[in-house]
Amino acid sequence: MLLPLRMVPNSAGLDLLDNYLQAQFQRLRHRRGPEKAICAVAASILTAGYHMLRDGTFYHDLGANHFHRASPEVQANRLARQITKLGFSCSLTPANPGPVSV
Repeated sequence: MLLPLRMVPNSAGLDLLDNYLQAQFQRLRHRRGPEKAICAVAASILTAGYHMLRDGTFYHDLGANHFHRASPEVQANRLARQITKLGFSCSLTPANPGPVSV
C-alpha cells in the first residue's frame, strides 16, 4: 500500500507538501480520482528515476506552482471560453498595450 505524502516521515528535512509531485497528485485527484492519481505520480517517480540513473543527473523539482505558470494571455483565453460556456459573451482587450510580465 502506498502512503500519502503527508504520512511519509520527513527525515530528510524536505518540505514534502510543496513540490511538483504533490501538485501533480492534487491536480489529478480532482479529475481522475485518488487511485489513478497515485498511479500517475508513481509512474512519474519511476520515469524520473530512470532518467536520473541513465544520465547520471540529480532530481530537479519543478516546484508546486509548475501547473500555474501559464501566461496571462493563455489564462485570459481560458477564462473567456469558460464565460462563453456559461452563456455570456465577452471581449478581451489588454489593459496596458506594453509588454506583459508575469
